[in-house]
Amino acid sequence: MKLLYLDAGSGARDSVSEDMLRTIAQRCKLPMIVGGGIRTPEEARKKVEAGASFVVTGTVIEENNHHSIIKEFAQAVHAGPAVQRKS
Repeated sequence: MKLLYLDAGSGARDSVSEDMLRTIAQRCKLPMIVGGGIRTPEEARKKVEAGASFVVTGTVIEENNHHSIIKEFAQAVHAGPAVQRKS
C-alpha cells in the first residue's frame, strides 16, 4: 500500500494548509495522511474535507486532560460523507 504523509511537525504552530491538501488531492490519487499543528476537531474536519484520508493528532491529545477530546475528534472527521480516494 502506498500513502502520502504530510507532517508539519509535532507541536507545529501551523498545520499543512487546506489549499495545499486540495492541490495535492487534485494531482495525486494516493491516500493522504496529514499531521502536525491540528489542535481542534474543526481543524481536523477541514483537513478531511480538503482531501486528507487520515488525520494524525498527538500533542493536543497529550496536553488535554479530558478523554472526551478523542471522541470529539473522531466525530468531527467522520461526520458527513466519507472522503473516498481512487488509487
